[in-house]
Amino acid sequence: MITLDALHDLPHHADDPEALTLDTGMRTGLGDNRLQIGPTKIFTDGSILGTTAAMSHDYCQCAGNSGYFQHDPEAMQASALRAAASGWSLAMHALGDAAVDLAIDTIDKATAAYGRPAIPHRIEHGGVTTDAQVQRIAELDIALAPQPHFIKAFGDSMAELLGPDRVKDSYPAKRLLDAGAVLPGSSDRPVAEGAPLKVIQSFVERLTSSNSAYSPAERISVRQAIDAYTIGSARATGWSGHKGKIEEGFLADIAFLQQNPLETPTEELSTIPINATMRGGEIIHRA
Repeated sequence: MITLDALHDLPHHADDPEALTLDTGMRTGLGDNRLQIGPTKIFTDGSILGTTAAMSHDYCQCAGNSGYFQHDPEAMQASALRAAASGWSLAMHALGDAAVDLAIDTIDKATAAYGRPAIPHRIEHGGVTTDAQVQRIAELDIALAPQPHFIKAFGDSMAELLGPDRVKDSYPAKRLLDAGAVLPGSSDRPVAEGAPLKVIQSFVERLTSSNSAYSPAERISVRQAIDAYTIGSARATGWSGHKGKIEEGFLADIAFLQQNPLETPTEELSTIPINATMRGGEIIHRA
């Protein structure tokens, strides 16, 4: 992802819309199945742990602090729409529900003006995302990429800052699937560990480091978590129909596990040994 700050104006014909892009018109989609330019990354707010994610209500034990936007919301939206005008997909970093609202509204306007891009617009994190927002995300075909392993790493502290009502809306998974939205697997490495099986286990268990349940209604099955890391991630990155399944015509990128995760106790998912890895039909790793 190329940060929005790296994009700049290019000379254009008077009939063309004002646009932000890179030299020679490089934009989302350039590349191949191993390395590709994705969306432009737009930081709308901060973090939950830093109490800087933009919320609609104050943090618990932080009277008068509901976080803040990184820049003026109208200016951020205007810049994002100029990037969309030149063919960029948008990746809106949004953790607080106020920031999620801005992200959805911006993507809605971009879609109305320029159509749905081949590589979907997306929201990164969705730290607090309400039911109404989930519904809009599904309707607009936005890919929301939550990081369930944040729950294991930071869940106890986030729960104290958010309170029980907002924890229920935090890092959605099941609600996204129930609404028909795209759910990819994501780690946000190096902020949290990136090993896929660890994140899959967190998708299923949603347990903090103190073993407390964190929004347990958002738990998904092992099958659904694997689908997120394969089919869901392919959809979110614009590669649906080419990646994410073991089928004729798909890329032969395959991990060989020593145990069947569907028959493994959930608390042992992250310890399943990887026997081998295939990329493009070639074995590139053996245990």
